[in-house]
Amino acid sequence: MRILVSGASGYIGRNLIRFLRDSGFEVVTICVFQQGLISLEGQKKHLDKQLQNLEHQICNVHTFVHLAWMGTNDWNSSVHRNINKQLSEYLIKRLCSSGIEHVIVAGTCLEYGISGGNLSENLPAKPKNEYALAKHALYKSIRNMANKNGFKLSWLRLFYIFGGDQPSNTIYGSMREKIIRGERTFDMSSGQQIRDYLHIDTVCQMILAVVVSKKGLDVINICSGEGYTLERHVRSWLHEINPKITLTLNLGALPNRKDEPFQLWGSSQKFDSLLSW
Repeated sequence: MRILVSGASGYIGRNLIRFLRDSGFEVVTICVFQQGLISLEGQKKHLDKQLQNLEHQICNVHTFVHLAWMGTNDWNSSVHRNINKQLSEYLIKRLCSSGIEHVIVAGTCLEYGISGGNLSENLPAKPKNEYALAKHALYKSIRNMANKNGFKLSWLRLFYIFGGDQPSNTIYGSMREKIIRGERTFDMSSGQQIRDYLHIDTVCQMILAVVVSKKGLDVINICSGEGYTLERHVRSWLHEINPKITLTLNLGALPNRKDEPFQLWGSSQKFDSLLSW
């Protein structure tokens, strides 16, 4: 089966492509920025950046996994609604006429807003920042397209991710770089926030399960279903990166983010009940 993936050079994309390839899928990528894109041993195909004649370039593609999104470091940038949402809508509208049967899109747990605690898919979305507002607006737009055009939609509410080659602008990536540079202290927030983290490999395995299912799952959480303190997560990552190194955590050196709930973890009940993986 042929799979179309956008955002193939991004953190999730380049890892997901490896899992798709290893599972026997032929991968077609939409990739404007090619830094870090892994080799697909001849299976990589770049569509033209202007998306002209798109339908003719992706014949026999069954599933589209849409991961591409710019500017995720700034949650309140206008780029989310003015560029990302509009480009995503344009792309998916074009794909509707090409016979795509299943559209899988990366959403965010921030669509739940600042509601704390165990978050399930049946809770109302209450996005508070531009990033989450744009994602949720895109979800509603694509859901209407799916109802009108008859394709299946799976909207992945991704929770927190760590591991692998994660960029240095994340807490995991920053800590890994400090260890590589030989630093032995790490400034962070209080560390008492409750968070739901999954390793990037587990995230890719869960997305792969959605692809293989061929089901339109609507909104579905990609999470562990368990919340632990951020300090506990960080100490676990340190052991994973290098168990022989001692890194002093300067807890409270940085303020807690005010635009996130203090306690945030997801319910994995829907995923576990619908999919085997």
